[in-house]
Amino acid sequence: MCDCLATRAAAFRGSADVTLARCERRPAEGPRRCDGWGVASAGPAGVRPRPLQGLRVIGAADGQWARMADLLLVLMLALVPAAANMLGGLLAEAVSLSARIFSAALHLAGGIVIAVVGVELMPRALQADPAWLPMVTFAVGGGLFLGMDALSGFVRVRASSDADKGSVGIYLGVVLDLFSDGVMIGTGSVINPGLGLLLALGQAPADLPEGFAAQAAFRRAGVRLRWRVPAGLGFVVPILLGAALGYLALRDAPDAVTLSVLAFTGGALLSVVVEEMIPEAHEAKRSRLDSFYLTLGFVVFAAAATYLG
Repeated sequence: MCDCLATRAAAFRGSADVTLARCERRPAEGPRRCDGWGVASAGPAGVRPRPLQGLRVIGAADGQWARMADLLLVLMLALVPAAANMLGGLLAEAVSLSARIFSAALHLAGGIVIAVVGVELMPRALQADPAWLPMVTFAVGGGLFLGMDALSGFVRVRASSDADKGSVGIYLGVVLDLFSDGVMIGTGSVINPGLGLLLALGQAPADLPEGFAAQAAFRRAGVRLRWRVPAGLGFVVPILLGAALGYLALRDAPDAVTLSVLAFTGGALLSVVVEEMIPEAHEAKRSRLDSFYLTLGFVVFAAAATYLG
């Protein structure tokens, strides 16, 4: 009879569970040559593994650490467009803000948001099965924003000016756009980390003028600097939340649910452009170049999505 050490590896939900065992061959099957480390499997009936006490190594935490590392990478990618947004806010604080510049920035940001919906969100969302589900959630997103906007306007109208109400609506629109950016980065990283990187790089050029428009709206409304700075820094929150949601909550969800979330956000964003950004821009300054700035914003995002995304 001959003894040999063997290892047995079993996978449980992606984690390694390694057990050291001593296997013995019964005398009836004759001598067996031992080469050192072998594998004790469920093969011949004559091999029976007997675990050695105290030599069990469990790697169940490896999968959790890997998932946390992936999540950290996703959040770092989401910081790229967040940084571009905050850079736009800093530019709004640094430059002299006229009514013409403010109107142009809002039209440019509005064109970008329309492009986000038309080029990025809805084409992806309509790949759902059934396709009518994201269509319904798109309409629900727009209607819900209108309801929330009406409710918040009713509360603010007694204590706020029209400029203040407009700036809050624009800020909310940028928050929704950043949230949708984060969701796309998170869900894209589930498919491929390279796709998440491309999405983050493609969204950064579009987020810069949006940050400028939001911060400029607060300046125009007379909001004090001590409140404008935290508001600008707060833009990092929705995109990180969206990225975490897209990676953790939606990674195991059905595709129809994930795509419906994108469509819902798209409906809300389109309502923001129509109800908040464009009216606020026209109140500031009307120009024959307004439509040009709007289409230019659309082209900026379409080019970024095509060549960088």
